[in-house]
Amino acid sequence: MRTYDLGEQNGMYYLTMEFVEGTSLKQLITSRGKLPVAVTLTVGKQLCRALEVAHAEGVIHRDIKPQNIVV
Repeated sequence: MRTYDLGEQNGMYYLTMEFVEGTSLKQLITSRGKLPVAVTLTVGKQLCRALEVAHAEGVIHRDIKPQNIVV
């Protein structure tokens, strides 16, 4: 996922990122119910890798929750 711009305007911070098609993890769980362990582990590993890359670039998310994870 590409980041285009970030900054501060009138005391409000913003981050502009590329649009990604998909559904949130929350929507997936709501529609399908409990996910199989293998799927949960795959999503968890991918999330950890994404956070590792973000942190290496100096980005801290601060709002990790199923509603904010696109699958």
